[in-house]
Amino acid sequence: MRKRLLFIGLLVVGAALLSGCELLDQIIAAIPGGGTLGGEVVDVSITYWLVATISEQLVSDGPITSYEGPIGTACQPDGGNYNKATKTFTANWDGGVFSDTYMEVRFNTPEDAIDFFWVRQTEEVWSPQGPWKYVDEFRGYNVHHSYWSADRTVRTYEVVGTAYNGATYDLLTYEKWDNYDEWPSRRHEWVNSHLDIILDPDTRITIRVTYSEAQP
Repeated sequence: MRKRLLFIGLLVVGAALLSGCELLDQIIAAIPGGGTLGGEVVDVSITYWLVATISEQLVSDGPITSYEGPIGTACQPDGGNYNKATKTFTANWDGGVFSDTYMEVRFNTPEDAIDFFWVRQTEEVWSPQGPWKYVDEFRGYNVHHSYWSADRTVRTYEVVGTAYNGATYDLLTYEKWDNYDEWPSRRHEWVNSHLDIILDPDTRITIRVTYSEAQP
């Protein structure tokens, strides 16, 4: 019986090869676990909360000190472009309080892990203490841990705590300063590089991927 099933299977694949790739793709997609995900990536958001060594200068030309503190950023472009051939999503959201924005997220071949991400933005924020400007940029690789929403239209990839599970980072930019151009002195804080990141149980990097339809 097994030999007969194997023979029939070979005949089906052989017929598909003779009939063209489209029929073969349909057969593979019908096999449980076969083929790539259905639908298209329509939106990606990236948020992160890191602990790092932050350099601080309370006034221009004043002494520079450092402390361990949090860096938190949310990058939400609300749409973008997905290249199915290269498995790459790109977006920007310049306008309003945001400028110099960019996001790139590249998936692996079966689209079940993130091989690469890169995000940046400049944001001007008003607070009771006055206007501030933030510059944030973060780049990393190999984010594998994920889970689906109940309706399987959103897949969330996360790095939580000190268990990075193979994820690595090679670029981190963080700067914050008061935005009073007319003042001769201003508060300024920054990190020097990704090497300033401190392993901490509160670390959370979340990449939320939204699809155009429910996934199998």
